[in-house]
Amino acid sequence: MLTNKELAIMDLLRREAILTTPVRSSKIAAAVVIKNKIISIGRCQMKTHPMQMEFGKNDQAIYLHAEMDVIIKGLQFVDVSDYNNASIMICRVKRPEANNKIWIYGNAKPCVGRNKLGCMNAILHFGFKRVIYTQDDGTFYKEKLR
Repeated sequence: MLTNKELAIMDLLRREAILTTPVRSSKIAAAVVIKNKIISIGRCQMKTHPMQMEFGKNDQAIYLHAEMDVIIKGLQFVDVSDYNNASIMICRVKRPEANNKIWIYGNAKPCVGRNKLGCMNAILHFGFKRVIYTQDDGTFYKEKLR
């Protein structure tokens, strides 16, 4: 169960995701949150970054994922050690049918690859305390990582 503050942040991420240009049909926004304060917001983008290259799980998914974008942006405001007390929150939106104008939550589980690749491995590498993301059924998944 999310707190009221977490629900408010997820609602903000929903609006950010809706306004995001889709990448391979995905509209995803993420936030780094420390003590209920948003440190940074990231989005999927059709560009790359050396850190995405480092953690990318395959050559077809090398565009900048929202999780990597928010981690990179957050490092402009906090020290990497501050991520030990941080949550990363991820929201994906999608339309239930092609011509529908309504946006619903989609599965935003961070990608996982082999050999320490993928966004979930980057989240673990940077020492985040918890991850929260939207699911296809409209609920939220909250996991304490350590």
